[in-house]
Amino acid sequence: MTRTQESDIALAARAVDFGYGTTRVLHDVSLDVHPGDRLGIVGESGSGKTTLARLLVGAIDAHGADVTVNGAPWSKVSRRSRLRRGVQMIHQDPFASLNPHLSAHSAVREAAMVCQGLSARKAGALADELLESVGVNQRMAARKARQLSGGQCQRVAIARALAANPAIIVADEPTSALDLSVQAQIMNVLLDVMDERETALVIVSHDLAVVRHLTEDVVVMRYGRIVERGRTDEVLTNPVHPYTQSLCRAA
Repeated sequence: MTRTQESDIALAARAVDFGYGTTRVLHDVSLDVHPGDRLGIVGESGSGKTTLARLLVGAIDAHGADVTVNGAPWSKVSRRSRLRRGVQMIHQDPFASLNPHLSAHSAVREAAMVCQGLSARKAGALADELLESVGVNQRMAARKARQLSGGQCQRVAIARALAANPAIIVADEPTSALDLSVQAQIMNVLLDVMDERETALVIVSHDLAVVRHLTEDVVVMRYGRIVERGRTDEVLTNPVHPYTQSLCRAA
């Protein structure tokens, strides 16, 4: 099994304080994501976990927050850099994340062409391979996003993220908009493709069952702060912080 060409990419957040206007969202947040990591970021709505995810992938201006990719702040990383291509995000809403005018196959092929510079022929072949790997058959791949179910759209979104040949995928609540039976399917798809490609995975979720299933390490956030961290099984089985204890009881 070979690693992707971007497998040396690592992310780091160092004592990040971040907010919008006068509203502080994150307070003194630090964490690292290395090749092959399986990290969960857990917290209730308003905990700051989605803002942290967007900072990690360089999706929002950090305004001086110390978030780096291989030691470089995102503000210094060009849009065409291999570092930016090497960190991809899967969003919560599977419908909004796809161009409604493109077929599933075209969406994945386009990502391969833009991010890897492949010819249309090679990108199309890669799209076929990736869509098959996430359980999207040719008939489904020919449909546009509006013709697909939520679970099918999320499979396509995963394939599109993989088309960039990333070292790290950050998934923000990737199953919360899906039915329970479909959630299990998507979780298994993520596990399979991550293991096969040795891609690091960061899962942002309020669902402890999802995090327990997909991750090896976890950080727990409350009001923009990390209140507990450690190995997932240990933290969720024997939580120390009262907030983590309350989350586990509620789950």
